[in-house]
Amino acid sequence: MDNLDIRCKPSFLHLGLMLIVHGLAVVCVFLVQQPLWLELMVVLFAAISLLHFGRLSVLRHPLAISRIQADSNHWQITLVNGDTRQVRQSGEVLVWPWLVVAVFRDKAGFYPMVLMPDSLSEFDHRRSRIYFLLYCFQG
Repeated sequence: MDNLDIRCKPSFLHLGLMLIVHGLAVVCVFLVQQPLWLELMVVLFAAISLLHFGRLSVLRHPLAISRIQADSNHWQITLVNGDTRQVRQSGEVLVWPWLVVAVFRDKAGFYPMVLMPDSLSEFDHRRSRIYFLLYCFQG
C-alpha cells in the first residue's frame, strides 16, 4: 500500500467537540471572576475561533481540504475551492484509532487536516491511519 487517495466529508463530530471545548472555555472564564471587559474579550475571541475552525471542519472554508492524494514521494491536496496543491508534511502527525491530525505546507501557507471517523468511510479511515503511520516520517 504505497498510494493513498481519500475524499473528506464534513465532520460533525469534530464540530461538536469544538462546540464543547469552546463552550467550556467561556464557562471557565465566567467562573474565575475576571473584569467584565476581559470576560467579553475572551468570549469574542472564542466566538471568532469557533467560526473559523467550524468553517474548516464542515468544509465551508475555501482552504479546507476535501481530498488527499499521496504516493511514496509526494503529497497532493485538493481544496474545497477546487485548487490542487503539491504540499509536504509539516510537523508531527497524530494518529489515534479515532483521529488523524496532520499539517501540510507549501509556499502559500499551512493547511491543517483533521480526519474523524465520520468524515470518511470506515475503510478509508483505517487506510489513512495505516498510511500515516507507515509513511508520514519519510521524505
